[in-house]
Amino acid sequence: MARSHDLFVAYSNHDREVANAIVTRLRTDGIRCWWAKHDMPSTDDFNEDLVRAIEQARLMVVVVSGQTHDSDYVKNEIQQAVNLKVPILPFCLTPTLTGSMALLLSRPQRVDATRGSLDEHLATLSAMVSDRLRPRRKGRIIPPPSQPAEPATPVARFENPYDFCSPASQQTFKGRQAELDELLEAIRTYTHTAVFGLQRMGKTSLLEEGLRARLAGDQELADSLLLVNINFHFEGDDQLKYRDFAARLMRGITREIANLGLGQSNDYTDSVIKSVLSPAGQYDRGDRSEFFERFRSCLKVLATAAHRRVVLVLDEFSDVAHGIQKNRLTALRKPSREMNLLPQDQYVDARFLHFFGNLLKDREFGRQYTVIVAVRPFMAEFDKIENLQMLKLMKSVSLDYLSEADAKALITEPVRGTLRYEADCLDYLWRLTAGHPYLLQYMLKDVTSRVARDGRDVVRVDDIVRMEDRMVSGGVAFEAVFEVLMSDYSVQEVLHPQEARLGKGTLALISKLEDLHPEGWVAWNRLSPILTNHMPKEKLMSVLSQLHRTKIVDERETPEGRQFRVHVPLLRERFVKQNMYGKYFA
Repeated sequence: MARSHDLFVAYSNHDREVANAIVTRLRTDGIRCWWAKHDMPSTDDFNEDLVRAIEQARLMVVVVSGQTHDSDYVKNEIQQAVNLKVPILPFCLTPTLTGSMALLLSRPQRVDATRGSLDEHLATLSAMVSDRLRPRRKGRIIPPPSQPAEPATPVARFENPYDFCSPASQQTFKGRQAELDELLEAIRTYTHTAVFGLQRMGKTSLLEEGLRARLAGDQELADSLLLVNINFHFEGDDQLKYRDFAARLMRGITREIANLGLGQSNDYTDSVIKSVLSPAGQYDRGDRSEFFERFRSCLKVLATAAHRRVVLVLDEFSDVAHGIQKNRLTALRKPSREMNLLPQDQYVDARFLHFFGNLLKDREFGRQYTVIVAVRPFMAEFDKIENLQMLKLMKSVSLDYLSEADAKALITEPVRGTLRYEADCLDYLWRLTAGHPYLLQYMLKDVTSRVARDGRDVVRVDDIVRMEDRMVSGGVAFEAVFEVLMSDYSVQEVLHPQEARLGKGTLALISKLEDLHPEGWVAWNRLSPILTNHMPKEKLMSVLSQLHRTKIVDERETPEGRQFRVHVPLLRERFVKQNMYGKYFA
């Protein structure tokens, strides 16, 4: 059946005059429009006529004003267009979108009609609509033989600056100024510090790129310190022994002493390290006290040899918890193992971390060393459960999602002068990722590479939308990417994988119910009856509290009660698209 129109105009009664001006201008320019005031047929089924009109349209223009949010008809029309996959083009009379409008209209391009003359905005709208409705040619245009095609201009080699694999470079380290202020003040005041942050939130970047850059700007402080960075990322297995841990620290310190030209390993320091790792007179089996005392003495000797205060940065320290958990299970199976091992061959356990916590209380150690550990949020709970008495002795610095300004700087500054972003790309990317630095760089790496391969220098909203659709609709290919966004919220989730299903199932249900509510919030009284079929109410309260504390879930109080939503919109979309609730709670 032939279309009677190409464009559907949605508006509230308050904006009828603007809608009339839009339709008049577009029809003058040859665009066939449908709007309720003139085109509603005289039938008994008003809603059915609206649905049919939207279904036949190739594009919807929505007049957005402060009154639009109060119009149920406009909300329903927009939702119907979304369901039918009819593209939407907002004509905005208000500078910001809020509530359901922000959720439903966050993706498309829009016409900003908040300033300037209406005629100018109508001309812009007409050009955009004409472009969107213009038939696209398929296939490649081959010039006739008499006019051979000119050779294509070679596209300059594009070095993609975005890198989601490695710690941030100077190009991609953005923001974190408040956190760096706290960290530098802690170092100046001899304060041991724990930097908390979810996976891939930028803890390593803060301690490498950010901290080193700040110290470069304070040469007097830098000259008084020996910065030693030790990464425990690969130490989460059951092979990490006391000697391994001690060796990593002591060898790291001697290496940095040599790198800075402060001195070389000498016979004395070598003999002290050997006395800890391979003592000539063996320790008594099962007795750790002598090992701990020698290790403490060796650290003090190395600090004296450095002639500087040592800032000991222990990155990915959370992975030690995995090793402790595995070692405990092994000890339960083989209770006699500990008595048969020499102290340096014992596997790292809670007792070792108790010793390390006691070091932090030592005044002399505190004058020689400042310890900074980078940990994931679950370690606070692990420290409490294991009674480690370690993290409570440290100042805490929390690493959160990037602010809007910092997220937009990460998007634009690395490619400034090479690529530029179409209007609305920045707002859309920031809202979609909630400012997660890893997720932003993951998307930008792919998007900018594709744009460069096409020989373009402009990133369009459609480029972002295509990447979004791939990530939301893709199967296992993106599983690991999204795993980063929904882990680390509790010890149970991290150390006991079967428990992870409860948290992920909760996120999936929140997302599923959010999909039915344009503003995205789900009431407690809707979640509770469903989720208490899968876990006790006390467990559910704990899971939601932990998800909120780690900002994986947002929570708010309303007159109707508590409400929740998943913090990162892209994660919400994937849960809904993949019907993940059925996966976790069949």
